[in-house]
Amino acid sequence: MKAPPSLRREHEELHADLARAGQMPGLLGQTAREVARIMHPHFLREDEYAMPPLSLLPRLSHGQVTPDMAEVLPLLARVKAGMPAMNQGHAATDDWVCGVGLER
Repeated sequence: MKAPPSLRREHEELHADLARAGQMPGLLGQTAREVARIMHPHFLREDEYAMPPLSLLPRLSHGQVTPDMAEVLPLLARVKAGMPAMNQGHAATDDWVCGVGLER
């Protein structure tokens, strides 16, 4: 099971934007590099188990529930178990960005 293509594209664009910004001099480049460093484990978790279950949403929104959907249950258990770490990734980025005086 893979994440929906639109979410994969969004993640790819975000990685590319951070990489480009990380090449900039000064505070912008420093901030982008640090955000990328802090968020890397978070992005990996999202790609591995948080985003793939979202590919079921179109079918579920039409009331389609099939036995093959059960394959998502282990991923959902990992999402539930990993939520504190996922939230910590967001909080760490917010704290770091706010600490250097940048507004969200």
